[in-house]
Amino acid sequence: MKRFDGVGGKALVEVVGAKGTSVVATALNEYRIVIPIEDFTSDRLIIAYRLDGAPMSVREKGPLWIIYDFDSDADLNTEKYMARSVWQLRSLEFR
Repeated sequence: MKRFDGVGGKALVEVVGAKGTSVVATALNEYRIVIPIEDFTSDRLIIAYRLDGAPMSVREKGPLWIIYDFDSDADLNTEKYMARSVWQLRSLEFR
């Protein structure tokens, strides 16, 4: 099992004072998806920057990757949440 370390979505929203109802996540390859703000404010995800204790390279889907807690919550193992798991994350825009 892989171990991801990062910043919780809820903590990120609180620290930056983000407002809105959705988050547009964009990857280095221009993949873009809209994620409901509730995913961030409910501790469902982290913005991972380490994999098994080491920084992630672009080749390893880093340097940032939106990761949901798939192991702890079987309801997250759907295409909807897999599509929201943006790797090689470039930006987040709170709307």
